[in-house]
Amino acid sequence: MARYARIVGGVVAEIIETESVAEVFHPEIAASLVETGPQTQPGWVYTGGAFSPPPSQSLPSRNELIAYVADRRWLAEQAGTLWNSFPIHTDDRSQGKYLSELQAIALGVRIDDDPWKFADGLFRPVSNAEFPQLAISAREHVRTVFGIEAVVLAEIESGAITMPAEIDAAFA
Repeated sequence: MARYARIVGGVVAEIIETESVAEVFHPEIAASLVETGPQTQPGWVYTGGAFSPPPSQSLPSRNELIAYVADRRWLAEQAGTLWNSFPIHTDDRSQGKYLSELQAIALGVRIDDDPWKFADGLFRPVSNAEFPQLAISAREHVRTVFGIEAVVLAEIESGAITMPAEIDAAFA
């Protein structure tokens, strides 16, 4: 049985083992097959009649990782959280609205059980006594994701984190 590499755009797309290329494959597909040895793998490069391993992927720079973690933290910060099993917003604008409502309660101008629009689009009554806990939940979410960012930045500095996937895992 012969071993063939199917070449797409100069890269090995797959390895096929078969007795006869001409009998099994359409002529266009057969034309993309090149006989190869046991070492060739998908992802290898085929240039000038020779196979070679894929070029090594360089690690992102420290600055690229720092920018990535900041972006990842911002996305996590904006994603929202739960309060009493209800989804709440945690984006920048909503954080300001929580402060505004807390001020209205302190000034005595917020009506008790005023409806609040939750992240699922539904309005639910929230009492003046409950509202601080809702605002604290949003704040805790934001504080937590900033804390994750701080830990990840320290791990980037120490060399423990070198890839974006590791940053994603920290925020998972």
